[in-house]
Amino acid sequence: MSTFADITKMSTRGLKGMQRAIRDRLVEEDAQPQTQEKIYGLREFSDWKDQADEIEAELDRRNEAYTKVPW
Repeated sequence: MSTFADITKMSTRGLKGMQRAIRDRLVEEDAQPQTQEKIYGLREFSDWKDQADEIEAELDRRNEAYTKVPW
């Protein structure tokens, strides 16, 4: 059972948007100097990866094409 919303009931478009937003923020944070404070803390807080993994698993189940989050 998910610790997040029941993503199986979410639209594919919505899931892709959420997954893309996580991926884009991670790329953005990784491009920042290491000394700079990260706004979202995607690598610092495991919840981000857990949620992205869950979304990607659902997109895989739906046989959708997307670019995975580069953890």
